[in-house]
Amino acid sequence: MGSSDWMAWTVFVLGGIVILAIDISRTRPIFKYPDDSLLQPFRPFMIKLINYIGYALGVVGFAVPSLNPVVIRSKALSEAGLSDEPKESKSYEKGLNMLSQCLEDSKLTMLGRLVAQGMLTQSLKNRFLVDDFHSKNPKCSEQKVKPPLIIVGMARTGTTFLHGLLSQDPQYRVPCHWEYCNIPKPGQDDVYLRKKAKDDLENYKKIIPNFSAFHHVGFETPEECCVIFQQDMLSESFSGTLNCSIFTRWMMDQDLSSVTRHHERVLQYYQFKDMKFAHENNNRYENKQWVLKTPNFLIMLPEILKQYPDAQIVWTHRNPSDVLKSLLGLIVKMTGAVTDDVDPYRIAKEQRVTLAMALAKAMDNRAKLEDKGHSKQFFDVRFDELCKDPMEMVKKIYRHFDKKLSTKAKEQMETYLKNNKRFKHGKGIFDLEGTFKVTKKDMELGPYVAYRERFSV
Repeated sequence: MGSSDWMAWTVFVLGGIVILAIDISRTRPIFKYPDDSLLQPFRPFMIKLINYIGYALGVVGFAVPSLNPVVIRSKALSEAGLSDEPKESKSYEKGLNMLSQCLEDSKLTMLGRLVAQGMLTQSLKNRFLVDDFHSKNPKCSEQKVKPPLIIVGMARTGTTFLHGLLSQDPQYRVPCHWEYCNIPKPGQDDVYLRKKAKDDLENYKKIIPNFSAFHHVGFETPEECCVIFQQDMLSESFSGTLNCSIFTRWMMDQDLSSVTRHHERVLQYYQFKDMKFAHENNNRYENKQWVLKTPNFLIMLPEILKQYPDAQIVWTHRNPSDVLKSLLGLIVKMTGAVTDDVDPYRIAKEQRVTLAMALAKAMDNRAKLEDKGHSKQFFDVRFDELCKDPMEMVKKIYRHFDKKLSTKAKEQMETYLKNNKRFKHGKGIFDLEGTFKVTKKDMELGPYVAYRERFSV
């Protein structure tokens, strides 16, 4: 055995001793749920091993993989097949820099850092590809986006259900998960994109078993616009997925006009592709109205109407206590996959305050917009009424915005309702005080009281 071999074995043995000396309990979730709880973080041997290796590397000063903005940008450009970023892409930098700082304080495990790096890289790659497509196809930016119908509201207020229901109407264009999550490089067709989206989703659900009990997502189901917002690095989905609620609170103090500007460019991109596909197949292209949704819209009402002055806004409402019963379970479930610091009481306190801030901002902005003559562009939907009679609520929405509900749309919506019963995939709802130590008194913050009174929930 040569000297180099002895050196390698010495390093290996010493490294093993260092690793064994580390308290492996530090790589376990800090909170223990009952074994049958849906909230219990999933930690099979391979995930434990990955996280243990990451912890050991962290002890000696190596936080891997890197979440440095320079590294993320470089990886995104490489995966996009570009040598430099398009000039239109610069607006993402502020969000990425802040997000990188927040994530370094999020106590992510090694698996969590892998998820974060992949999420950021994929989002930025999509951004570069959209902007590159615009620069190479100038007519893309000439696409006229009709005033969209936008569903806003707190998470867990029926926005996903209503989005899926309205998507059954052929008069609308609704984005799907597989197309929103992956912008293709030249040579990648829809078959490839569908398969990639399906595989990515299945892999994500492998590290979060029973995820569908909290939030059902399929690769062909309607997707929300937080995925587009990720391309500008200003999306609440980063907070909920990656254990950094402070990022959302920071976002509330930012001008989000760059998000809605890029949002329209993405819609133009899809319209241009739809038009091209129709022409190539000798079909008539129809510029349909988009139906969009994401709870992120709630904190950017002025930016929405600045970008889309005639947008039609459907605001869903539910008692904030009931929202948190469902929302907290979802956030604990997601963050439990990426960090061991998954304290439900801390998360509950953070989300209770963040949600109150979002409601206060949304109500204040709406009042100002109504004073400017935008009141008829809003329609309010209460969650209990939507659940009790969905079709009646659809009819009310259509009457308010002077839309026609065709026989075909009505039949397809009724079929959708039969096939998508509530709690079909499980019930991720928990006792607010028993599980998260949130009392009735805690829910008497000013914004919650004002919200319940104003919208009768």
